[in-house]
Amino acid sequence: MPLKILSFPYLVQEKIVKSMEYVDIFMMSLCSKRAKNCAIRTNLQIPKLWFIVSKKGSRVGIQVDERIVRTLIKLQDCLRNGLVEPFVVKMGNNHEITATIKSEEQRSGRAYCLMNHLGDSGRILKAIQEQIQVIFRSTEPYSLKLHVSELNENLPVFENIKDILVSGKKLESDVLERLLGTYPGLNSLDVNPLINGNVLETSHIFQIDRICFSDCGSYGLEVLRRFTGSHIVLIDAPIRENDVVDIIRKWIANEAYQNIETLMIYLKTHVEINPQLVMDSFPTERYNPAVRPPIFHYDSKIIDRYPDEMDFSEDDFCRDVIRGIDGKRASIGCLTEAIFFVVWN
Repeated sequence: MPLKILSFPYLVQEKIVKSMEYVDIFMMSLCSKRAKNCAIRTNLQIPKLWFIVSKKGSRVGIQVDERIVRTLIKLQDCLRNGLVEPFVVKMGNNHEITATIKSEEQRSGRAYCLMNHLGDSGRILKAIQEQIQVIFRSTEPYSLKLHVSELNENLPVFENIKDILVSGKKLESDVLERLLGTYPGLNSLDVNPLINGNVLETSHIFQIDRICFSDCGSYGLEVLRRFTGSHIVLIDAPIRENDVVDIIRKWIANEAYQNIETLMIYLKTHVEINPQLVMDSFPTERYNPAVRPPIFHYDSKIIDRYPDEMDFSEDDFCRDVIRGIDGKRASIGCLTEAIFFVVWN
């Protein structure tokens, strides 16, 4: 039997809404102005939101823990799915969206809102963001995940985005620059595709404190040489011993990398470096338990990367270096296929 929530006194409505799932509150808010105002008055806080734009379809997710983003709303094209009787619903700042809306179940048993729509999915995602911002209270900035194929003039500008993940195979540097210009002040950036092109002297990428390149290439190396942030990860990096030595020497001399906290470099497949050559290039100290702990715990807070720990006590190629100007201590973990450089606080 349906429950007529709006016929109850406000305090009863509030208790009912607070016991509902986020997806149910969102779908209720689309039913009428009174239903939307009921959700607004409850002032319920929602976890961190992800806006995901891809070739396979766009969706909105909520981050339930460090590693899991659960689908809240999924968009599908009405025409592609053969639906012929969608209806018009008002959403966000009075956008009229033509769609069918229903609840579907995930494998986990959790429900999500499925919207089979007509029209541009980017515009609809923007309307969804506006609706969510009105009916829920959010204390965290949002994350945006984009496929390279969606980086075009039709991509809407989302609000309060502080972390971006770009997926795909290949990305032109000018396209990335336009994206970063659209979203200044990012906390972190993770770029999966290989970037083709040069790094501009005035690139917005140098304003980002935390960066990961999953297919490093020459673009990623150039960013590393001029990096002023705190955390950077390079995967499939075409780096050599002299590059590593130059970075560490500059840190020791306080010539560059003054803000670095963690540097993680994973070499390209079948590429190796000689750890001994690196360690012999400057004065080092072996691990001393009286000076620092053996384990370094780190959380780079780069989008889609997780907290971890590293042991800098055992291996022959784990050594410490000291920055002369302030006595700051850093540890180097140098393997044939990876380099780790961390600064102790």
